[in-house]
Amino acid sequence: MGFQPVPYINSTAFFPNCPNEKNIIAKRIESLSVKMAEFQAVHAAFTEKMRIVFNLKPEYANVAGLAELFDVVICDLNLGRAMPGQFNDYDFAQLKYIQNYLFDLLYGDNLASIFSTNVASAIISNMQHRVKNGDK
Repeated sequence: MGFQPVPYINSTAFFPNCPNEKNIIAKRIESLSVKMAEFQAVHAAFTEKMRIVFNLKPEYANVAGLAELFDVVICDLNLGRAMPGQFNDYDFAQLKYIQNYLFDLLYGDNLASIFSTNVASAIISNMQHRVKNGDK
């Protein structure tokens, strides 16, 4: 289908010193599962259309698969590759919406601030250091 970026997944524990880590993650998975099922139901017809247009395997015929498809479409467009004739600007906007919604769903909410605290703190600290010292 085109260039597919390979995501990096760190398999270490999110909360290495938290005795309730498994419970927290289980609750998050349960909450996400309900939201994902609802979102999939709303976008079932569009998912089927994209399955046909892009000849997707059954395991990719869901909103998570469409989010991955969006990455491939972006890469292919940037490489100048032609899109299928049945794929239009509205479809592109829908794929983008699905990808953005799922990104927000997965990385938003209270849990996201816990995951990103160290990274955000490091970025802010680095910026403050550069401003203070006049570094470029």
